[in-house]
Amino acid sequence: KVGSDRIVFSAVISACAKGGEWEKALYLFSTIGRLGIVRDTIAFNAAAGACEAGGEWEQALSLLDAMAQEKVAPNVITCISSISACKKARRWEEAVQPLFLMAKINVESHTVAFNAAISACEEGDAWKQALELFSVMPRRKAEYDAITYNNAICACEKA
Repeated sequence: KVGSDRIVFSAVISACAKGGEWEKALYLFSTIGRLGIVRDTIAFNAAAGACEAGGEWEQALSLLDAMAQEKVAPNVITCISSISACKKARRWEEAVQPLFLMAKINVESHTVAFNAAISACEEGDAWKQALELFSVMPRRKAEYDAITYNNAICACEKA
């Protein structure tokens, strides 16, 4: 029963996030813990998606901290949602933090994560950092795509 409760809560949290109700989604996420239901990666991903939808970058980063405290491993979805929440809030310095976390805990690097972080840097006029991230991608086994090149070019235009 507890496993199905966790699945239902995660689904409802995701639905709230998709419906633009990020505050309700985060409330439900906190309710899971108060009910004694173990929060897993799927539940954290749903909450991170709510943070992304609402541009709640501080909440998104605090979820990564909570995952470490609760010994729940973040995955690429958690990290991309956190990066995107920071990007929406125009917080490029914070947007790169989940990339460092991914490397530290051996979460597979992903082109989408780098693209979001490079775009955040570009929008924040941090072209040097955008190009630094661009140059790191091959070492982290993340492939360039058209979006990567476009974001890097846009960043260079601001130099």
